[in-house]
Amino acid sequence: MASQQLGVKDYNEMKEDYDIRINRLNLKLSALNEDQVDLKDLLNVGIKNLLKLDKCLDTEDLTKSRGLIGSIFLENFAIQGNDFRTTRINEVVNII
Repeated sequence: MASQQLGVKDYNEMKEDYDIRINRLNLKLSALNEDQVDLKDLLNVGIKNLLKLDKCLDTEDLTKSRGLIGSIFLENFAIQGNDFRTTRINEVVNII
């Protein structure tokens, strides 16, 4: 019949195994914490850049302006006179 007690040898082996696992997980966790980007600062920079977009469009050549517009309006962007249409807008820009 199986014993309800854990032997000292078995306990020590399990403890050693779990200590190794815990150390590996702690290393992964610390690496994740080091790689974190400050989202608030990143968002502030992005918003400031969006607010300067009109100046960029005025000063850049046509190729760069098309690239900027293409990053906002992702699909089927068309200009007709003073109007434009698109099937999909970048959701981040749409929220801002």
